[in-house]
Amino acid sequence: MGADELGGPRAPGGRPPADLGADEERILAYASSIGSEFDLGLLARALGTTAVPLADSLERLVRRGVLWQRPGGERFGFAEEELRGRVYRSLTDSRRRVLHRKIAEALEALPADGTGRPATELGRHFFLGKVPEKSLAYNRRAADEARAAEEPERAIHLYERVLLEIEHLPGDHRRERAEVCELLGDLLFAVGNYRGADRRYLEALETASTTDPNLTARLLLARAEIAREGLELAAAARGALEARQLFESSGDAVGVAETHRLLGRLAFARGEYTESLEENMRSLERLEGHRDPHLMGLLSIDLGNSFALQGADGRPVAIEWYHHAIDCLL
Repeated sequence: MGADELGGPRAPGGRPPADLGADEERILAYASSIGSEFDLGLLARALGTTAVPLADSLERLVRRGVLWQRPGGERFGFAEEELRGRVYRSLTDSRRRVLHRKIAEALEALPADGTGRPATELGRHFFLGKVPEKSLAYNRRAADEARAAEEPERAIHLYERVLLEIEHLPGDHRRERAEVCELLGDLLFAVGNYRGADRRYLEALETASTTDPNLTARLLLARAEIAREGLELAAAARGALEARQLFESSGDAVGVAETHRLLGRLAFARGEYTESLEENMRSLERLEGHRDPHLMGLLSIDLGNSFALQGADGRPVAIEWYHHAIDCLL
């Protein structure tokens, strides 16, 4: 226990005292479902009581070494994680669902001030409370936030939870499932789990509606990228060409540019540097008017690599493209 925490002698062996009253057991059941630490206001709202009598009960539990309290009296926690775990595991499945649902509803009722209603906690409690509609909405929001914050591992965990909830919803949710599988594939690819990424892309392809050629094209291109990583160059080329045809039919110039860029890298891997340069130039032409800095930076690196292997005359041009890549990516 740190210097900023207050508490009495701890309960031995991570066990709650045997002589707790019914009200104290109820308080600990709710508190253990919130987590290792909890706020007085949230616990009071979940319990359906007011802060003053609850604070008195919590202070008694602090004196008995069951809980600790931060100075100020609004933040409490279990003296030992083992103790919290014992309390939580003693609850029946149905009781846990009820408690998590009440905690989620209490969280949801807090002011939406940017700090009082974290989507991750709302998603977790609605998920454990078996409320699939709200669990899906909050977990999707939390996953999107984690992805935007470049926290791929956390985003992967949350998107996996979203997929579980989609299974429990009535109606046709194939489009949403395919989109989430695509996002999971992108994240798994980013962390180097190519096999897992390919599995999710394939699942998205099998789920997606055939009336959405752009989604199908993106998934084919993504699987082609994985094939390139595995040095399956022929399979990667087939996927890229199939994706390009779909992008062209839908008028997606950026998608077409991305397929040309992939074909350029495949040619480079085969040692066909002139063909690689030609594909990269086709990609550049398609990006006219769609100069996404990140994509332009990556393409500039590819162009630099291609020009660098065109002999002495190409090297100054390669250096210019490398400088352009730095400007785009930094």
